[in-house]
Amino acid sequence: MVQISGKYEPVENVNFYEFLVKMGIPEAKAKVGNERKSAFEVAVDGDKIRFISGINNKTTELVLGKEVEETLPMDIKVKSVAKLDGNVVTIESKKPEENFGGRRILTFTDSGLEMKIIVDKEGVPEAKRVYKRI
Repeated sequence: MVQISGKYEPVENVNFYEFLVKMGIPEAKAKVGNERKSAFEVAVDGDKIRFISGINNKTTELVLGKEVEETLPMDIKVKSVAKLDGNVVTIESKKPEENFGGRRILTFTDSGLEMKIIVDKEGVPEAKRVYKRI
């Protein structure tokens, strides 16, 4: 089985800038977000998955199968539920006050991870971020 816990560094973005702009992030902030290369850490402990940001040491903890409040980058607040299936973590999120949701699908390999970001909002492209294990 692939190890999920570890440190990861971004190496490639696909449609990420376009995704951020279509989500309403100002172009200057979207450019910074697209170019940011800070590492982050993933830690799995039983039914908990923690994401520790390399930017500000902010920790987000998800509990498998349970809805939790989560603050995404750019201060986007959502309610999220995480599911683990082998080497894939799927995080379903919703923003009830704006009546839309989406998902992040993180596929872990021995060398890194690929994160697909999909929202259920017309005109917003699917984005992908690729990370290497460090």
